[in-house]
Amino acid sequence: MNHMLEEHGQTLYFSGGNHDNWTTLLKLKTESDGLATWRPNIRVFPRGGRAVVEGLTIGAIGGAYSVDASHRSLGLSWWNTEEPTREDAQRLLDGGPVDVLVTHDVPLGVPMVGDFKLPPALVDRANVTRQLLQDVVDQLQPTYVFCGHWHQRKTHELVHPGGRVTVVEVLANEYNRRTNAVLVTKREDGLVVEPLNLSGN
Repeated sequence: MNHMLEEHGQTLYFSGGNHDNWTTLLKLKTESDGLATWRPNIRVFPRGGRAVVEGLTIGAIGGAYSVDASHRSLGLSWWNTEEPTREDAQRLLDGGPVDVLVTHDVPLGVPMVGDFKLPPALVDRANVTRQLLQDVVDQLQPTYVFCGHWHQRKTHELVHPGGRVTVVEVLANEYNRRTNAVLVTKREDGLVVEPLNLSGN
């Protein structure tokens, strides 16, 4: 992946999800620009971190609760540090406003219906992270939140007291080439978000 990025003069920025190796991600050193380096052209947003990319202040608070953890192997396909913490959230809040917030799970204020019928206790447990993300969104009130985790595409507006709106763009999974990516363009009148249809192998 890094070789491909080098060839095209591009950099990949990412924020970890719930099935990523957080033991490794949490050890990466945050550099002066607010990002960690995985490879020269692959940069990582620390959980609760922020950076300015293409003129946009982007905050990130990755991770989520794995409802399928009982079917996974600790340290191989599941890590018990997968969820963001209150400390992560506070670190992000302490930095002030952001233009865009990147999360993995979806803030609780966005109504979501999953593909699986889960016991209420498991749903409540998973919602701990969603509530944390909602608290962050309520305080930062970013223009956009980009997230995923639910493997479905949805756009929802969260209206804050005072009328400010945060648009939450929930992206689908990697197997859906029409709904798992968007193109974000910064213009004088604000940000424009358009579907990005993927092609090729």
